[in-house]
Amino acid sequence: MKISGNENYIKLLRLCGWCLACGVFLSACSLTKDQVPDEPPLPAQQLESTSSEGRLLPLYRQLIESLLVQAKKAFRHGRYTLPEHDNALDKFRSILLLDPNNREAKSGLQAVRLKLAELARETARNGDFQGAQVLVERILTVFSSDALVDNLKQDIARIKSSYKSLSADSPELAGTAKIMRELILPKRALSARAESVKTKLGDLAQRLKQTEEGILIYARNDTEGRWIYRQLKAASPDYRIRGDIRIDKKPRIELLPPY
Repeated sequence: MKISGNENYIKLLRLCGWCLACGVFLSACSLTKDQVPDEPPLPAQQLESTSSEGRLLPLYRQLIESLLVQAKKAFRHGRYTLPEHDNALDKFRSILLLDPNNREAKSGLQAVRLKLAELARETARNGDFQGAQVLVERILTVFSSDALVDNLKQDIARIKSSYKSLSADSPELAGTAKIMRELILPKRALSARAESVKTKLGDLAQRLKQTEEGILIYARNDTEGRWIYRQLKAASPDYRIRGDIRIDKKPRIELLPPY
């Protein structure tokens, strides 16, 4: 069979193509391990776009899941910002470095922020205003100042003002840094239902409303104990005072940490 010039030309091109492909393959195989160029690692922000399903690569997903477990465990055990490198805050932040849009990590950071604010208020209610200020400064260091921080500062200031107001009128409550304090009720004035006793109880009721402390009322009899409680309730009708009445020869009110 006669082969035309065009057919010979086509066969030649095919032969050259095969030779070229084989040459490239052999060249690649002859490279040593050190000669093979390394591909640069993928930045975290590009991981999502490189997956065919729009998800993070499996290795990064496993790492994120592990960090989430560690972060939640740290939060449950009260390790919100301390110790260093083993706390909920650092773990949630590490997740966001790998996956900036991770919703659980963002929610976790918000939970840490709210918990620190709650602890600051509780610390202030216990009379430890220096400790409360330390917590406020920690929030400002970790998170930006916003309405939550402003409200927190105002709440602490009101609690502190309530402590100072009652302590100034009641020498029995000197030393507001103590967690548990007593308000001594003079026996004669209490028996006479004196206005001075009513004033002290009114001031105490306003403080309880701010600090949410609990109380133990010690009275000489049940009638006296119930009268004391009614005075507290009348001075703060919109607040439920938490406490109990006990019988004792020494009339007084013990102030307890918030329930």
